[in-house]
Amino acid sequence: DRLKFVRVASRWQMKMHQGQQAPRMAMRLLPVALLLVGDATAASLRAAPEQPAPAAQPTPAPQRAKLDVGFGDFEKNLTMAVTSAIKANLTGASWTDDLKSRVIENVTGSLHSALQDALKPVKLSIGKTWMALPEDDQKNTYVNQLRGSFESVMERARDSLVTHLSIGLRHASGLPRGHRQSTGNATQEMLEGAEQALVSGLLVEHCYDEMLKHPMKAGENGTAAPKETKFCIPSAVSSFVKRLNDTQGLVSMTMRFEAHAMALAQQEKKAVARRSA
Repeated sequence: DRLKFVRVASRWQMKMHQGQQAPRMAMRLLPVALLLVGDATAASLRAAPEQPAPAAQPTPAPQRAKLDVGFGDFEKNLTMAVTSAIKANLTGASWTDDLKSRVIENVTGSLHSALQDALKPVKLSIGKTWMALPEDDQKNTYVNQLRGSFESVMERARDSLVTHLSIGLRHASGLPRGHRQSTGNATQEMLEGAEQALVSGLLVEHCYDEMLKHPMKAGENGTAAPKETKFCIPSAVSSFVKRLNDTQGLVSMTMRFEAHAMALAQQEKKAVARRSA
């Protein structure tokens, strides 16, 4: 309505400038109309909220490759398998739930410490190769290749460790109270005997004496002289770590070679571009 009023008043003012006679009422209303329009405009400006400036969008950080080749999952699954086997195979009235829990805690703790120590050189070698790869894509490829190669090694190792554990459990479950000739606590002796049997099957190297025959350099009858020697079978954990190390060595060597070849190709391409310029 105010704008309509202003337009009418403006037409009367234009007629005045063209020499036409305008009613006195229009002359009186024009300043009032202009005043009303000015008030309305000011009010609308006051009512309109200030629009904040758009916030600058942060630049997303580049996705970094994560160095996880499956050691954590392997140990978690192995611990679950060891726990289940101990609960299922340590039977008899002597093996209370509390004793089983103590065996599980001590055996899994020893296994964890042994794996951490044995895997440390392997992890260090993997980390060096991972850091040497310049591109994140190369790092991701390296990690994926290691995970794929380690999967079958870890699966076989888990089965082997559980088999060795089962042998120890058959021996541990048959240990009677006070099986040792000792005046100590019979329950503690049974507990320690079971833990020793289980840990020995998983973590201890087993060595055996062997008699070899070699020809004598000098002798009256020319018979062979027996010579005692010893051969050892690595523990299940040591064998597992050796296979892992062999596997990661092959994968790491391949990735380093490919990364070096790619770097040389890029350098040659840049050199050709400079010569052509």
